[in-house]
Amino acid sequence: MESFNTDIFKDMFSGKSKDPLIFFKAMIKFATPELADSILEKIDVIKYGGDLLYITILNDKHEIIPNLVKKGASVSSPPESIQGEDWYRKSPFIIQAAKKGNIEMINTLIKYGSKLDEVGFICHSKKKKNSVSSNFVGCAAYHGNL
Repeated sequence: MESFNTDIFKDMFSGKSKDPLIFFKAMIKFATPELADSILEKIDVIKYGGDLLYITILNDKHEIIPNLVKKGASVSSPPESIQGEDWYRKSPFIIQAAKKGNIEMINTLIKYGSKLDEVGFICHSKKKKNSVSSNFVGCAAYHGNL
């Protein structure tokens, strides 16, 4: 099992961390909603909401979405880019959840305002520098999710 980097934790709570997303990415794998809630007290959720939701979806942590929404993140505002991830393409969160195939995540996003008829990027090729857009069903099917 992967371990938590305590230096990132110390930096965040001592005020040394300049990038709260690094900390959130590191801790999300181990977070309960209660722990995430205390961490989010240190992060500007309005500013970083799209990034935080993306990281939450990527890590299959649907139970943290209500905390993010309560603190101001919008399920209708995916980030334009993700720091350090040159392969990211802006896509609605419901499409990202369809790619993961997590039904609880999908239901949680719908509860907070995502729509099943949204369309977005479902894959891309670095080699050919092109991308494919589709709806929720097309994304799920492309990635082999029922």
